[in-house]
Amino acid sequence: MSDERLRELERRYLETGDPEAARVYLEARVRVGELSQARLRLAAYCGHEAAAASRLVPQGKPPRAYADFVEGLLEQGEEPCRRASLAAGRGALAGAWRALRQRVGASGLSEEILFRAEQALAAGERWLEDPGSGRRAECQRWAEIGVPPWADFERLLGPDWVLRVRAQLREAGRLGGKTRVRRRVEAALTRWALS
Repeated sequence: MSDERLRELERRYLETGDPEAARVYLEARVRVGELSQARLRLAAYCGHEAAAASRLVPQGKPPRAYADFVEGLLEQGEEPCRRASLAAGRGALAGAWRALRQRVGASGLSEEILFRAEQALAAGERWLEDPGSGRRAECQRWAEIGVPPWADFERLLGPDWVLRVRAQLREAGRLGGKTRVRRRVEAALTRWALS
């Protein structure tokens, strides 16, 4: 397939917004090597309509229950899980700010802790985009200063990352609201998977 044909499929999808045009475009991207099947499957798992309709991914719906959704994410690999953890951490942070403002369910949290959590999550996001250049040391510094577990990206870089990601996603869902956190995770992973 020529690059011109691929761009034509992309234009058709963008102009019409048609899910069928999107499916055809995504499948063409896989065929030319611009998009991996693993990322297409991840987007489908996260509920992207065109990815889910693709003939290149197993058919089926993502689990409805948050705990089952988390378990399925753990099968997607280390990088998607780290990205999911950061998105979930952002959701937990939003929930923690809400709880602190309303003075409910925010035991042990203060503005100072939440500001540190925000900086720690930003450090994790910078590390994901550029794993070199001392980014991990920045994550380690925030871990040493002390942040809530759902904002401690450094914890997710060790050999037992699966256990830690599971615990982090569950805690983020508890604090940020399972539905809100899941939507945030799905949006972040879909954006990354299809980029």
